[in-house]
Amino acid sequence: MVPGLPFLPLYFAAAGWSLLRTGDPASRNPFERHAGLVAGGYRERPVRWPRRTG
Repeated sequence: MVPGLPFLPLYFAAAGWSLLRTGDPASRNPFERHAGLVAGGYRERPVRWPRRTG
């Protein structure tokens, strides 16, 4: 197995999750957040629906 290969499905899953939560594939993507959203030219967008508490 190629060492970097697991990155691709994980990245696209994270981008999909971010898109569902914010309408933007980068805002809640942990790979983009770790790399620096602003450095990558992205804006952090708010979450569209709140989490349930309790």
